[in-house]
Amino acid sequence: MAAPSVTMQLTGLNGLKKAVRLLKKAGVDPDKITSALRPAAEIVRDEAKRIVAYDEKRTEKFHLKDSIFVMSKPKARHRFSVAVAVSYKRAPHAHLVEFGTPGHVIKVPGKFSKGAPKKVLSSGKQTYGTALWHPGTPKHPFMRPAWRRKRKAVIQSSGKHLGLLFEREAKKLNVRPMR
Repeated sequence: MAAPSVTMQLTGLNGLKKAVRLLKKAGVDPDKITSALRPAAEIVRDEAKRIVAYDEKRTEKFHLKDSIFVMSKPKARHRFSVAVAVSYKRAPHAHLVEFGTPGHVIKVPGKFSKGAPKKVLSSGKQTYGTALWHPGTPKHPFMRPAWRRKRKAVIQSSGKHLGLLFEREAKKLNVRPMR
């Protein structure tokens, strides 16, 4: 008697979600699914690192580029998570680079009392007074464009690695994958 067969077709993100649901339903370890999806996330991480603004003159601590990483860990039983993230400890300004900032007033903190000397904002070279208009900063997105540019490659990589996982799991169940 021939072994039962399994067919897998992956088309876009909906196909990817369906494939993952099938693997979960078959009882495949969420860590294995996460491991299969990690190479796809690495594609986005590498593109984000390539396009993020980079200041060669900066010598202190970390560059934003150095703080982009792939995070993969099971969220809970029967769930998984793979994400491209930025370390907030290394780059607490990442969201300000991605989305920019609007113009705003910077004020000297604290209350002023009568008779006390007024505090002022100063750069050391120039004194600005008790308030200063900051024009904001332009946005320099890097995460969203990285995803948009590499979306097809991510789907292909995910499909390839999930397909290999399907084949390995099918062998364990003595099911012959169809091509």
